Amino acid sequence: MVRNPALFVALLLASAAASAQRGASAPAAAVAPADEWRQFRGTPSGTGNSASAPPATLKVLWMYQLGDIIESSVAIAGGVVYVGGGNGDLDALDLASGKLKWKYTTGNLIGESSPAVGPDMVYIGDLAGIFHAVRIADGSKAWTFKTMSEIKSSPVIAGDIVLIGSYDTHLYALDARTGALRWKVATNGMVHATPVIQNGLAFITGCDSKLRAVRISDGKEIWKFDCMKPTMRGTSPTTPLVVGHRIVNTPDCDWMHVVAFDRDTPGAEGKML
Repeated sequence: MVRNPALFVALLLASAAASAQRGASAPAAAVAPADEWRQFRGTPSGTGNSASAPPATLKVLWMYQLGDIIESSVAIAGGVVYVGGGNGDLDALDLASGKLKWKYTTGNLIGESSPAVGPDMVYIGDLAGIFHAVRIADGSKAWTFKTMSEIKSSPVIAGDIVLIGSYDTHLYALDARTGALRWKVATNGMVHATPVIQNGLAFITGCDSKLRAVRISDGKEIWKFDCMKPTMRGTSPTTPLVVGHRIVNTPDCDWMHVVAFDRDTPGAEGKML
């Protein structure tokens, strides 16, 4: 959580060699371009990898006051920085100068939900359970979708679908252009984490301590795995990390495990390593 009600952005210069070295550690689809960071963890695969690398010395180029706390992370696309503030505003700032381009007011508070930027719209959830699609061109409302509880999960765009989790226990798939419900998957606890995408599957953990693989095309649950040891209780609210055929996830009782699964066998059970 950022307690200082300000957003600091530094433009980082990277050499071509450093960029190539950084990008070589993950598949191309799992690496955010050097000049973009379109969503939480950079890409739908959620690896957190970027083609850029920071210089040895950082320098603050500008500062913008939001007027409230910032609990989420920013998104960057097309030379614009998108940031949600605790006061419920989604601000679009010029990356080069830090000047405000437009402000969208949700009418509620924004917590940990980070914006995700698509071709024409930017998406974000609020603590009243409303999911917002905002036009990039002018900051006007395109559509909203109401869930039954607060949204702290961050949206992920998968083609013409945008995924979002809610504390009402559901993972939703919405039409990215219209907001129409494509499908929803019920869990047995709040969905705090952000889904990550690989090979047509969305991987999501929830406060019911279950890790699920859900097919994006139709919302079918391919498999489900209990993240907790038989002798322990707790939740699994953290966003998983998918690396090849392995998933890393950390439940809130502070022990780490790695789950291996056969991605190419429908219905295959995950197993703890």
